Amino acid sequence: MLLQGLATTLNVIDWGHTLDIAEKPDEYFKQLTSEELVTRYVRGVTKRVWKKKRLRNEAIDLRVYNLAALNILNPNFEVLKAKAEKTRKEKPKESTRTARPHRRRNFVTNY
Repeated sequence: MLLQGLATTLNVIDWGHTLDIAEKPDEYFKQLTSEELVTRYVRGVTKRVWKKKRLRNEAIDLRVYNLAALNILNPNFEVLKAKAEKTRKEKPKESTRTARPHRRRNFVTNY
């Protein structure tokens, strides 16, 4: 499932940024394929275990965590994009508050 999702999302345009395969270093793809699913039999019971083929696998872990977070949050990207564009077009408002003088705080003046 992860690799199927990866294949469909690598070329998705996300807020004006394209995820390009050419931009990724070779180490990224080695980490994506650093684990394999192995079937083992323990006392006659079938168990499926992820076995590491390489030491580093942060890319696949981060990919899974990000996909899980995206699935849980289920954001509406169209609404978020519209809000971001609206905010970008608006001029920043100037603050009308005056700054208070900084008081030095320590154990004597805190009371």
